[in-house]
Amino acid sequence: MSSMENADVPHAFALEPVVDHDRRLRVTCFPSPPGLQVEGDLDRLSLPALVRSLDSIPGDSDAYVNLAGLRFIDVGGLRALVVTAAQFRDGHVLALRSAPPRVRRLLDLTGWREAPGLRLDATTPRGSTDDMPRPVADLRQSLKGCGDTHNSVDLPKDI
Repeated sequence: MSSMENADVPHAFALEPVVDHDRRLRVTCFPSPPGLQVEGDLDRLSLPALVRSLDSIPGDSDAYVNLAGLRFIDVGGLRALVVTAAQFRDGHVLALRSAPPRVRRLLDLTGWREAPGLRLDATTPRGSTDDMPRPVADLRQSLKGCGDTHNSVDLPKDI
């Protein structure tokens, strides 16, 4: 379904996972409902594996991409998802499921969160709160609203 689609290739789901040449990205296709499970690192080297899988998604029904297993994504990988979503027809959408906080942040920074045909599902990967370990996330939450900067602790986002 992406702009790099080969017109001679039929829209059929291959249930065999697509793995990039460096084995850093694994994309598994699901026929019903149409969707993909993306695991690993998505960058310029592994992008062709994602594009091949996105090309198999028909744009005439809703589809999803589950990103729970995604460890890294660059703007090129995110762009491939956005371009594919823009090609969906008749109000159908490409839903990003279990998008890690870093993907949500990248969507915000690029302005693509509201891209046509793209829907960001409210689900997040199990145990994921701002990409922080649970005790740090709980501590940050308990300190919210302290108001007095003299009594609050500024926790680095990277902990």
